[in-house]
Amino acid sequence: MRSVFILIVLLQAVIAGVVIPARKPAPEIVYNQKRQTQNPSEQVKERLPSWVAEVNLGSNQTPFTVVIDTGSGILGVYGSDCSDCAQVSNTLYDPTQSTTAQPLSCSTANGQCNGDDTQGGGPFCSTSSQCGMQAAYGDGSSWRGLDVSDSVEIAGLTSTAGFSYFTQASDSFVNDYAQGIMGLSYPALSYPPPVIASILKDNGLTDEFWLLFNRDGTGEMTLGAPDSDYYNGSLSTINVYPTQNNVYGFYVVQLESISCKNSIIGSAADFSGQTIVDSGTTDILIPQDVYSNFVSLLGTVPCRSTLLNSRLCAMDDSDIAQWPELTVTFDNGATATIYSVDYLQYARTQGG
Repeated sequence: MRSVFILIVLLQAVIAGVVIPARKPAPEIVYNQKRQTQNPSEQVKERLPSWVAEVNLGSNQTPFTVVIDTGSGILGVYGSDCSDCAQVSNTLYDPTQSTTAQPLSCSTANGQCNGDDTQGGGPFCSTSSQCGMQAAYGDGSSWRGLDVSDSVEIAGLTSTAGFSYFTQASDSFVNDYAQGIMGLSYPALSYPPPVIASILKDNGLTDEFWLLFNRDGTGEMTLGAPDSDYYNGSLSTINVYPTQNNVYGFYVVQLESISCKNSIIGSAADFSGQTIVDSGTTDILIPQDVYSNFVSLLGTVPCRSTLLNSRLCAMDDSDIAQWPELTVTFDNGATATIYSVDYLQYARTQGG
């Protein structure tokens, strides 16, 4: 299996155009779940939620807060038939309440949703001949839904596009800070294709979008070309590559190296060309060998005390500042610096 490195690039310049506010909600407290680690949490832990933005759906323009996810393609939102969703949110999409909603029929999908709805994931054709979608994510969460075509509005821009409304969702997916997920990948990765493609085309914008994520939890998503009045200097670009079958799906980039303390801890061969830029995760995932090299270089790190069999280390801000920076170098020579505040995962024990 190829190793996958998931990287969130923190842009340092404000890029403006048709701007959608993005934000990161307050940290979520998770009780005894296995969402972010293979080891069960023995106590309460804190997980930073993903970045979210607002979209309005249907003729009644129902507002939904959705996770911004470049690592998937489809827009999926809580549906009125999803009992798990209703337990955490009153914002549910009901196609019967929208005069512009039309179910996506299997017969008009050009064979893109003819999968078996009893096995695996991906598009399927329901017993009512309506296209559906089963989605699963790297953290183990999942959902299942039916596809519809309806009005989608983002930042005042409107289009008619396809998306899914959930009929089922795993406990690890539903939460009280977002009512769905908006995939921003290339169209080949999903059916229906990303709604952002329809929004850009129908409103005469160039086929691009920009994300700005600040450490303070604020951010922006810009549709169309960037405005140079809103950033200083020049933008650094990196190449994006197709997957093994020569199709553009994920945003795959190539790493030359990752270094720490002026030593290379991972080279291009360690990542096998499969590095994915994924805005839907708060984790940075690297191959085990690269992680082991990083740990070896750390030596003695500030740690006032340990908890949970040494899996947690108690530190304050001055301790965190002493952890080393990581430098990521891409195949075209562009670099990005990852600071300790970006790669350390924050947690707290019950009552702490």
